[in-house]
Amino acid sequence: MPKAGARVTNPKVGLLIAAMDTDDVWRDYIKAFKDTLVTTVAAGNWDQQPPSPGGAGGVNYNAAAQQLVRDQVDIIVTAGNLAAKACADATNAGKPPKPIPVVVAAAGDFTGLQGKNWTGCYNGQVNPDILEERLKRMLRNLPPNKSVAVVGNDTVKPVQKAMSDAVVSLREKLPADKVYRASFTKASDFQDPATIQGKLGPVGITEIADVLLVCSDPLMRTHGSDFVAAAKDHPRGKDDARVRGMAPQAQR
Repeated sequence: MPKAGARVTNPKVGLLIAAMDTDDVWRDYIKAFKDTLVTTVAAGNWDQQPPSPGGAGGVNYNAAAQQLVRDQVDIIVTAGNLAAKACADATNAGKPPKPIPVVVAAAGDFTGLQGKNWTGCYNGQVNPDILEERLKRMLRNLPPNKSVAVVGNDTVKPVQKAMSDAVVSLREKLPADKVYRASFTKASDFQDPATIQGKLGPVGITEIADVLLVCSDPLMRTHGSDFVAAAKDHPRGKDDARVRGMAPQAQR
């Protein structure tokens, strides 16, 4: 990020909402951000795009980011790799009259983000040291009686890498046939408990995992409550006091 200039009085803040607010998770993010600000922002100076978030897969990140640029916001706040990249691309390609800083609340990997007008935090999913520590804690606190499923949306490159690395590492610690992947790539994968439970037991898997390692992204977060409820109530997991799980990033 470039060095900060003079503080903007009553700035216009853009929020690119990366997922449908099914669990009020974005409400908590936004509240935490607003509570931390030392600059007063008028109620009418918050620009949320899209105005009514349609959920991951239903949000056109590029269009939302470009709208914020057209609205001439002073700063953009978002989360997630795809949304972050859309903001970085829009603020570079649009060549606004002044650089628009982009704050990324959390992303899986900053590779591919261009320009110097953004900053933020990443969740460590692709960091090998953090991954190993998470796996050690998971196996210590949730030792599997049957097997481990590594769950996530592997159409997103950082999640794909996190899932692949986790599978490789777990197969060094457990019998190879006790570790498998379960991919959730679109909203329809969460349409009802039976569909979720079916995705947790892919073709060829005869013994459902009793421990889940979930690699998070806006799609998984959007449908988090439905996913957890269906996983816990999986008919093939009830013999193990229901399926247990560990998400490798803090959601709030």
